[in-house]
Amino acid sequence: MALDAAPADTGDAMKAVPYLGVSVLAVLLGGCPGPPREVVYDLAARTTAAERWSSREVVLFGTPAAEPYQSDGFYREAPVAAGDTFVWSKAESEVALRFDRPRARLAVLDLAPFRGVRAQSAEVRLNHAVVARFALNDTRHRYRLDLPAAAQRAGDNRLRFRFAATAAPAAADAKSTDTRELAAAFYGLALGEGGDAGLEDLLTPDAARPFEVGESSPGVPALTLVGPSVVRFAIRMPVSGELRFTPALHAAAVAAATGATFRVLYQEAKGGERELWSRVLRPREPQIPPSARDQRRHRLRPSIRPRPRKLRLEPL
Repeated sequence: MALDAAPADTGDAMKAVPYLGVSVLAVLLGGCPGPPREVVYDLAARTTAAERWSSREVVLFGTPAAEPYQSDGFYREAPVAAGDTFVWSKAESEVALRFDRPRARLAVLDLAPFRGVRAQSAEVRLNHAVVARFALNDTRHRYRLDLPAAAQRAGDNRLRFRFAATAAPAAADAKSTDTRELAAAFYGLALGEGGDAGLEDLLTPDAARPFEVGESSPGVPALTLVGPSVVRFAIRMPVSGELRFTPALHAAAVAAATGATFRVLYQEAKGGERELWSRVLRPREPQIPPSARDQRRHRLRPSIRPRPRKLRLEPL
């Protein structure tokens, strides 16, 4: 099963990247289809293990898919119970990237300093060339990294981070036994072409984070997709299974007068994908307030047998 999100032609110039906030609550129950129903899969929470695609290269640190990028200097972390995944960096760390050929590129780095380090700063090198020096905010923040073509090479490239200071959790908390020297937490890295206006929009304070997992309202899981992007889930669908979800434009997309197309696709173990549901979300249409979304969830009950299936959620 797949979620598919992408820009929609709203008749206006696309002035910003289209953000698509998707609240997903999958309710799948075998046996009697009547109430009460039991939540079998929270698809938003399963995003870190899902297959993800985006028109821009997106690295979600702390997920299995990010491991090939985490070349050196990172500590492995236990999976987080809720919220975005991350990994801690040592004083120096390195991210491995592959480029087809040198050309101007732009990266957006989602980073937070370790709370035990004050006035943290970083130097960033692409291969051997310094491409950025900056002071870190006291809290989680996104930073712009311009990657010039002159510093790149075809094939393997290394983005190296050098932090000014580290500290150990045990030094600040007598109850802690963690003696690791930590510099900063890496959450995400989005990479695209130089001058990519949509990528630059991710630097604005109210911008969504690609594949961000949270809650649209208490107890209602939410997954935010920045189109074009796709999330694919391979799950076992019980008889009388039901998918419930509420698609809504991100506030930044509404403010920028941009729309998006949202689709739900389904694929059995054998056979091609078929579309279960789709809709064009337009900024001029009334957006469902979080308090009212529970009453307006869309429900899908495909006729299936209890065998592994693929669900794809896709903003086009």
